[in-house]
Amino acid sequence: MNYLYHQLPKDMEGDILYPLNELKEIYPKIYEKKVTKYQGREHLLDEVIPILNCKWNDVLHFSPVHPKEIQRVFKEINHEFHGKFLEIDPKLLNPDKTVLYLYFTDGPGLNPKEIIRFNPNELDKYSELRYETKKYYREKYLTNERPLLFYKIPHILFKGSIDIKETAVLEI
Repeated sequence: MNYLYHQLPKDMEGDILYPLNELKEIYPKIYEKKVTKYQGREHLLDEVIPILNCKWNDVLHFSPVHPKEIQRVFKEINHEFHGKFLEIDPKLLNPDKTVLYLYFTDGPGLNPKEIIRFNPNELDKYSELRYETKKYYREKYLTNERPLLFYKIPHILFKGSIDIKETAVLEI
């Protein structure tokens, strides 16, 4: 069975995983810290996700790629990668509130053609790291820049929050 992965926030409070906009109301100090990861990419916060008709920061973001695959590539380029990740059963996500962002192109905003309905039965199609992602990691480390961890990895976007009390945590 294929799972979805979400990096476990080090400053997680409680058992509910919230989208960024909900964090703003519930845990404003955590929100202030989390929103800094969009520095230089602030335009994403106002992007509207087709099908779901909500903003980028109104959804939870999941990866179909196992974090050990990312770790393996980092080892190949002589860099460490460790962390804790939530392993989510995709059947927990309401399909009417979930889309797949294919993330093939770069650009100032989301390409609406790359947002499709999510089908958990097709996750295996998206569970391997793309060549472009591996190349990007190498290029960033050659120039001593920190890469975006989920660059060109398809994103599963879920409009809602998730109770993670019963969720497996992978430590890699």
